[in-house]
Amino acid sequence: MSRDYSDLQVVPDRSYPEVVPFEPPQQTTPPKRICGLPPKRFWIIVVVVVLITGAVIGGAVGGTQANKSKSNDDTPSSPASTEAEQATTEQATTEPTKTSTSTTASLSTRTLIGPTQTLYRDCPSSNDTIYSALGSSNYLFRKRCNVGFAGSPDNVVNIPATSLDDCIDKCATYNENNKTEIASRESNVCNSVCWRHRVTGDDWPGQCFGSTIQNSTSSGFPVDEDQIECDSGAWINQEIPGRGE
Repeated sequence: MSRDYSDLQVVPDRSYPEVVPFEPPQQTTPPKRICGLPPKRFWIIVVVVVLITGAVIGGAVGGTQANKSKSNDDTPSSPASTEAEQATTEQATTEPTKTSTSTTASLSTRTLIGPTQTLYRDCPSSNDTIYSALGSSNYLFRKRCNVGFAGSPDNVVNIPATSLDDCIDKCATYNENNKTEIASRESNVCNSVCWRHRVTGDDWPGQCFGSTIQNSTSSGFPVDEDQIECDSGAWINQEIPGRGE
């Protein structure tokens, strides 16, 4: 018996799983940390710590300097009965001449501390310099150290002074206050001074004696070199209205 078909069968189409290539899982990188903290937070903390440390150090240094300054201000000066050097510098002009201009000399002042008073002496640096009494060019006094001027024994000025300059100013003040009497010759002019510069071993420490001396055109003022206890001054441009001097 014949058959209209063969014994072969057609295998129907079947669905197979799609082949997918294998990809290993990607490893995730953990977030960066510094000392267990996120970087941003770590650096914020570092900045804050630095600022606080700087403020503390600055305050400590400032406090130390303030205490040191206060300590220096509160430290009392040690007493002394001898001469104490003092770094004081003044300016004085030498006597002008017709052939040269005036020059300046640097004066060094010493502080003399005695039992009852303090004096200020610029000798020997001021020797032979010119001092303008009362700041006026009308009263130019030549200063001499460890000598006196021989003049009238009558003192028109007899008063304590703290320095030779102070003594010269007192002499000039006397002249200002007695202009009328001096011009009419009722009173003597004060044109020389002897300032006793010692604080010990002197019967008149710091005393200012002002008197009248005569200036000679040939030999100048009469100098008494035996008066070593004096620092002196002589009025070199003396002009008294009404006296013709």
